[in-house]
Amino acid sequence: MVLLFEKALACMRHGIQLLEAQRVREARPELVHASRITEGLLASLKPSVAPDLCQNLARTYIFVFQRLMVASLKGDVGAAREAERVFQPVAAAFIKAGNQVRVAP
Repeated sequence: MVLLFEKALACMRHGIQLLEAQRVREARPELVHASRITEGLLASLKPSVAPDLCQNLARTYIFVFQRLMVASLKGDVGAAREAERVFQPVAAAFIKAGNQVRVAP
């Protein structure tokens, strides 16, 4: 899971850099890759285990997915930045939790 969050963030950030440089064609695959990872994260939610958490995460993932699609289709750097800004804290929390699990005895 940690690797998925890290890769999605990396793709978003690279896509943003490319959009800022007016390299829309090159940005699209990065943004689409990030959106596919986000879609996979959404599909992995288990509402029967944690319904409230999953509902909140689902809303977040759907928003991020939608903003990434707008960014990809329209070359909208603002939409890509919104997606990254919303996704980053969620990713950071999962990455921190994943690192703690790896370190725990």
